[in-house]
Order: sequence, then C-alpha cells, then structure tokens
Amino acid sequence: MAFALAPGRPLREALRQAAIAECERALEHLQRGESADIHETRKSIKRLRAWLRLLKPALGDRYGTLDRLLRDAGRALAGRRDRDVARATLRSLRRGRLLSAAQYAALLPQLDALAPTDTPRAEADTDATHLLRAAAVYLRSLELPEMDVHSLTEALARNRRRCRRRWRDARARPTAEALHGWRKSVKHLATQSALLAPLLPDAAGDVTALKDLGETLGLHHDHHQLGLQLHADELPDTGLLRLRLHDALRTRLRQLEQRALRQGKRLFN
Repeated sequence: MAFALAPGRPLREALRQAAIAECERALEHLQRGESADIHETRKSIKRLRAWLRLLKPALGDRYGTLDRLLRDAGRALAGRRDRDVARATLRSLRRGRLLSAAQYAALLPQLDALAPTDTPRAEADTDATHLLRAAAVYLRSLELPEMDVHSLTEALARNRRRCRRRWRDARARPTAEALHGWRKSVKHLATQSALLAPLLPDAAGDVTALKDLGETLGLHHDHHQLGLQLHADELPDTGLLRLRLHDALRTRLRQLEQRALRQGKRLFN
C-alpha cells in the first residue's frame, strides 16, 4: 500500500498513522535484505522525510530529532545501493551507444575497483534497523497539534514555491549542485502532493509530472556521480578511454539537463 492517509480519522491522527505505517514497511523490507528491498527501504525513508518537511512548522524542535534518525538510517544503507546505481548508469551509456562494448568492458572493472570500503553489510543493516525502530517509537509517541486542510494547503504551497525558486536557480545556472538541490525539492513535493491528494484534489494533478521530473533529475545526479567516481585521482590514466568517457557523460548530462528544464517549465512557469 502506498504512503496514504486512512479515511475516517481526525486529520492529525491520519497523518501520524500514515507515517507509522510507512516506517513499519521500511523495517519489513530491511529485514528481507535483498537489493530490491533495500531500495524500497530507502524510498520509504525519503517519503517519511518529505512528510516531515510538510509538517515542519507543526513539529517544531521534534522535526530535527526525527529527521536525523531517518537521514542516518538512509546513509547507513547508501553504500550498497550506490554501487548498484553506478553499474547501471555505466551500462546505460553502453546501451545508449555512447560507449562501445570494448570501452564498457574496460571501465567496468575500474569502477568496481574504486568502490569504497564501507561499513559491512550486516553492520549497516543493523545500524539502519536500530535507527528506524527508534523513529517508529518516536512516531508512535508523537502528538501532532490540531490542524486543518487549510494549514496543509499552505504548507504545500510553500514547498511548491521553494521548488519554483530552485527551478529558476537551475535554469539560470544549471550546475550539478543546483539541479540536485532542485531534485530534492521536487521529490518532496511529489510525495507530499500524493499524500494529500485525497484531501486536496488540485494536488493530484501534478503528481505524475513531478515524479517524472524527479526521475530525470535523479538520472542526472547518477551520471554526475559516476563521472566523479571514474575521474577520481586513483583511476589510471587510460588516455582515449578517459576522453571517451568524459564525452559520453557530457552528452548524456546535457540531454538530461535540457529534458529536466523543459519538464520544469511546464510545471513551474
């Protein structure tokens, strides 16, 4: 079941129960431990952090406590997923004919060799489990103040304005950092809009477009990160291979940047 509000409950209780259920789903996936489950756990964490952002004015000091727990749980799981994403991103350059089969075959072992020595899997999963369990306890004891649909409408509008500002920043100066900052706002807004769609029919209209934009910006970030990894100082100088990789990444990043800005114009102009 998607992160959603249960009908027939007071608004503040429906919001709290939605977060508790999402946290429990994250823990269930984490206990299974497969690569796809880790991905689902990280997606749940991102949804919960978007929920927090939506309710930040109402949460006050409690916002920081919960956000740190969820942030650290996500970071504990990042290493395994990041390596999988890097391999998939390199493979997409090959599938897009931006790299030859021989170039791809030469770069793949170099990418694997550069993979950081991070926290062992079992330890990382244990750390994330403890943090998510703490977040679940905190959510169960959380008492949200009385709120109404109007206050949520205003919160969503504030986050939409933030997204628009970041779109304008990215349009004026489309650096990787600006696009990544915009991506985080877009992801939050998409999750918040989907959560509130049953209450705010107008919020539902842009959910699919926001998710598509978030995917485009996510691909841009993945390609940028791959470039950082494979242009690291430890990477042997492979002459033409390094140059070819640089050209392939530059081409793909430019394509994704232009696509994202077009999508953003339709949403935020």
